[in-house]
Amino acid sequence: MMKELLKFVKFSMASMSSAAVDILIFTFISNVVFAEVSAYSLFIATAIGRICATLFNFFLSKYFVFKVKIETKIALIKYYGLAIAKMLLSWLLVLILYTLLFSANETLIKIPVDILLFFIGFILQKKWVFKNKVEL
Repeated sequence: MMKELLKFVKFSMASMSSAAVDILIFTFISNVVFAEVSAYSLFIATAIGRICATLFNFFLSKYFVFKVKIETKIALIKYYGLAIAKMLLSWLLVLILYTLLFSANETLIKIPVDILLFFIGFILQKKWVFKNKVEL
């Protein structure tokens, strides 16, 4: 139980660091690079922020959180499959909520969306991406 709690705490720390990278890059691109909010600008800001943050997070997760000795290539493919799915969900949910909330601040919308995706990500990384043993 304590081992799992410690793993979750480490995952939370790695995720918070990665989320900070993601949010900073997202905010910079959506506010500095693009003059106005659009589906395209939200997608580009989300994609670039998420790509940078996920690469950072992958190595933290593999070596610091889960400490697994699995082939990096296979874990990276699984990890990025999950990351792409989470990125698309983040983009779609932010876009939908932005539209429904009459152009509310996109960064304030993104934060709770990504918190929800955080919990989903922990479960899937633990049980699928960084799983040590193959179950038959």
